[in-house]
Amino acid sequence: MKALVHATYLYNVDSKSLKKLTNTLNAEIDEKDLVKAEVVRFTSFDGTEIPAIYYKPQQADKNNKAGALIWVHGGPGGQSRVGFSNDIQYLVNHGYAVLAVNNRGSKRYRKSFYKMDNKDHSNGDLKDCIWGKKWLQQQEYIDTSAIGIYGGSYGGCMVLGALAFHPEEFKVGVNLFGVANWMRTLKVYLHTGNRSESTL
Repeated sequence: MKALVHATYLYNVDSKSLKKLTNTLNAEIDEKDLVKAEVVRFTSFDGTEIPAIYYKPQQADKNNKAGALIWVHGGPGGQSRVGFSNDIQYLVNHGYAVLAVNNRGSKRYRKSFYKMDNKDHSNGDLKDCIWGKKWLQQQEYIDTSAIGIYGGSYGGCMVLGALAFHPEEFKVGVNLFGVANWMRTLKVYLHTGNRSESTL
């Protein structure tokens, strides 16, 4: 499967021909080694359908099980999207499946979904990540004993929440650069106008 690697093309309407103008992939990378992202959906703890972006290692099968990682985007109102990610491709090429969960509160879905985590941070949205882990465990090629969680910014905060409030759920957690001190962070956050105090 091919991964989405951005390039620029020119389409000639008259001749109906497509010409590639740029190639953004490093010449040392074989595109056949890259994994295509797949949009999946799973049902969370309360019946809410949760979208996610899934990357499966090419070598994974029921006889060669892969460890897995839940990727938690920043925000809290961020979103994981289909596209090239050097970090994710590195992990997948080293044998890890990656599920990038667009938990409740993620943008670009519907307004009611976006507002579902207001005054409920690291609770319902974190449970969405836990149910993402349960979805991974249903895949026959996943090593169910080797599933971790990682993220940065608000995603890192969710990692800390997972390790503190649900310590038995994940084998490992990696907080890349997550929020650990909400009082300090909110002073800056509220002054930037990202969200009003009533949503936090």
